[in-house]
Amino acid sequence: MVKFKIKKLNNEGSTFVLALLVITLLTTLAFALASASLTNMMMKSVDRTAKKNFYTAESLLDEVRAGIGYNSLDNMAAAYELVLSSLIMNEQDGVTVKDNNTANTDLKNAYIENVLAQVTGGKLSFGLSDEVATDSTTDEARTNAVQYIQSYIQGYAAGMANVTSVGTIKAYKGAGGGQVWAIAIEDVAFSYKEERNGEISFANITTDIEIEYPNMKVDFTTTNRITDFINYGLIADNSLQIAGKTVKVNASAYAGHLIEVVPDTSRGADVTFSSLTNENINVVCGGNSTDASDDGVSGSIKIGGNADYQSVANFSRANIWCNNILTHRYSINNDKGAKIFIDDKCNSYVRDDLTLEAANSEVALNGKYYGYMYDGFNVGHGASSAIIVNGTNSKLSVGASKLMIGGHAYIDIATDKQYMTGEALALKGSQEVYLVPDKFLGQGYKDKIQNPTSVDAWTAMTTAATTDTSIKVFNMDSTYFAKNYLVDGDPYEVITLNEMVYVYWNFKDNASAASFIKDVADGKDPELKDKLTKFNSLLFGSSSITVSTESANIESTGMFMQSNSGLPGYKAPSATANDVFTLTNKDLKNRYQIISHLLVSLPWESGNVRYYATNAEQALEQLRGISLENNELEQTAIIYNILSMDLLTGASANEYNRAGKPIVYGTELQNYTKVAVKGDYTVPDGSGGTTKIDGGIIVATGSVTLNHNFDGLIIAGGDIKIVGDAQITTNSNMIEEFILGKEDFKDGTTEDIAFKAYFLAYKSMAVEEDSAEDIKIENLNYKDLVSFDNWRKYED
Repeated sequence: MVKFKIKKLNNEGSTFVLALLVITLLTTLAFALASASLTNMMMKSVDRTAKKNFYTAESLLDEVRAGIGYNSLDNMAAAYELVLSSLIMNEQDGVTVKDNNTANTDLKNAYIENVLAQVTGGKLSFGLSDEVATDSTTDEARTNAVQYIQSYIQGYAAGMANVTSVGTIKAYKGAGGGQVWAIAIEDVAFSYKEERNGEISFANITTDIEIEYPNMKVDFTTTNRITDFINYGLIADNSLQIAGKTVKVNASAYAGHLIEVVPDTSRGADVTFSSLTNENINVVCGGNSTDASDDGVSGSIKIGGNADYQSVANFSRANIWCNNILTHRYSINNDKGAKIFIDDKCNSYVRDDLTLEAANSEVALNGKYYGYMYDGFNVGHGASSAIIVNGTNSKLSVGASKLMIGGHAYIDIATDKQYMTGEALALKGSQEVYLVPDKFLGQGYKDKIQNPTSVDAWTAMTTAATTDTSIKVFNMDSTYFAKNYLVDGDPYEVITLNEMVYVYWNFKDNASAASFIKDVADGKDPELKDKLTKFNSLLFGSSSITVSTESANIESTGMFMQSNSGLPGYKAPSATANDVFTLTNKDLKNRYQIISHLLVSLPWESGNVRYYATNAEQALEQLRGISLENNELEQTAIIYNILSMDLLTGASANEYNRAGKPIVYGTELQNYTKVAVKGDYTVPDGSGGTTKIDGGIIVATGSVTLNHNFDGLIIAGGDIKIVGDAQITTNSNMIEEFILGKEDFKDGTTEDIAFKAYFLAYKSMAVEEDSAEDIKIENLNYKDLVSFDNWRKYED
């Protein structure tokens, strides 16, 4: 047997090999760890990029929500306007006013239909009785929805941010028992890609977009949306009074009774109404001048002088709306008179007359003048416009580019009796020729009858004529020129006043009276011609009427005196006067009623065609989309159409900042305020330790007194009295900001009630009592209308 001998091997290199193996293992492990770390870092980088892209894509949703939200707010505003314009409906059996619940349902309907039309481009709509509309039968609605949503993604490179598709579109209009008013755009897919370091990364989001009618109920019954008053600086329900001061009114102004400019004990007044822009301001007088109780003075702009001082009124770039314009005599011995200058940028709409009543008056009439009262009948002084010079040594200069006078001058014989002449523009002296000449009266009577004569003399003559047929009370040659102008069988009328009898011609109509005065001026009766010249010269001295040859367009229904140098010269009535003035009369009467009750100016054109407002309420609805409450054009006090008077005068009346504490607005160098008070108010001028108020909004149920410059709006239920030299300015943006702005005063205090609550157009449209709704329409935010649901991210 062979035995192998076991020998011990030499192991001197094993340690080295083992070490080498260990180093190799550790190196491999280190490499693996390094590789894993690098991979982890790369994964984190990819994740960061993906998250960045994802969050960028999420920001798209915010942009889209805001875009759709603001578009939905616009649609809500349009729906609200539509419902307001249809609250009052003129139907065959009378006027119907929608109840509040019906109006709210109409608002929801209009809103959902407006939004649906925007989203789908009109390719998806409700049937007449549908509560739910879906796009199951058309792809066009979805295509338009993609374009609609895409339009709100802006500021990205082309193709980097897109709406790739939408799913089903569903619209609900009163579904679920009237609870659901919404539009759902399901499965809206957004993609965002970004190139970074040569690599493109993607993020994708899918969500449902829901556009809902918010949980609110609007109170339409107490809402008046007419806001034209914010364009005014002065609104006085009674009178705007300026006595002996220099005042510049660079803002629209309104007075319900009178605009009165008079001297005080030390000087005359000097007032200028002038626009600071290229747009005319409105100067309006006459909130109650069209009432049956009109005294003939209400609605007048009166510029007065006295024996010592003269007052002046300048109108520059103004629309003047009033009942009368007159230079007024405030004392019997009036030597100074008054002046009125109306520039060539003005439009004057005068319901009744322009009268130079005060002696030594001067009126320059330029621009466009419309004396528009005319209805084709002799119905009295107030229904017939004219221009009259009654004051001695007065001057009227007419350089108007457009001049319309729709009536005739009247002789005011007594309070309840006026006599119509044949002239549209005339000197007072011409009235004598309308008396029947003495030669035609009392023929055959023992005593000569003069016209006018005493009541006793007239009675004696007419009594004698009843028994003595040789005595003729009136006897006119059949060939006399006036015969064809007089009423057959009743050619004269007898008027008794203060124990005197006046016998006037009794004309058939307005045109006959106009033709009569023209024939007198032409010398058809030399005695009357001499009388016309004599009275105009002796009674009125240097009084004159001059009409510029540049006057481009004169329309009148009566004879129009163009010069009184020696014998008056006349322009005959317009051949088309009746047609022109019948339409113009209706138009301007309605516009005057609207602006003097609501301060609303209507556009003059509709579709590039001259619009005539022949019905006030219809004109407002057609041209402004406004339907009125039943009494808004009948209110005697205009503040009831502007202010929430119950808040100021009711059982729980509230005042706002009577102390006139300054509010935080603009520069600290000026103090503005917001004040609403019951009764009278004086704007603080800094005297007696008060803080001077430079502007803001002052609202008072009584009168407001101002003696310094003011920038803002003053509304008074009584008078506005400007008792110091002052300049009045304003702008509508500032006024609206004051009404809607935060209630902060400079001393850090606040008021318990919002200032906007005092204004019908801005007061809170609160939900009904005991209602669960907590959103008000004036506080709507786009987030109240648009939301996302079923939001998810997915990988491309």
